[in-house]
Amino acid sequence: MTKITLDMHSTGQWIVLTEASLYLLDMDARTITRSPYGGMGPDSKDTKLLVASLRQDNSALPLVDLLPVKTGEPMSMIVDVRKDGFLTSRHTTHVRMFYPTTQQ
Repeated sequence: MTKITLDMHSTGQWIVLTEASLYLLDMDARTITRSPYGGMGPDSKDTKLLVASLRQDNSALPLVDLLPVKTGEPMSMIVDVRKDGFLTSRHTTHVRMFYPTTQQ
């Protein structure tokens, strides 16, 4: 069984599901898009989690750095939210799963 790795050396598009949001990472374009939903997915029965809105939700943001993504741990990244070079560090709730959108 091959271990799937997602970090700044990865290519292609990836889905990351956390306890609170879905992230689309385009590692070729170096962008990340956050879509908050408050649980494991739109059909999740886990609706008790309150989810904060963040600046530029549902917008592709420049991804400057990404620590290796691990299931069961928060995802940590540096993004250019304002798109002016003033960088923002973001940390997610725990990653439930992640996978490439196409065969890598």
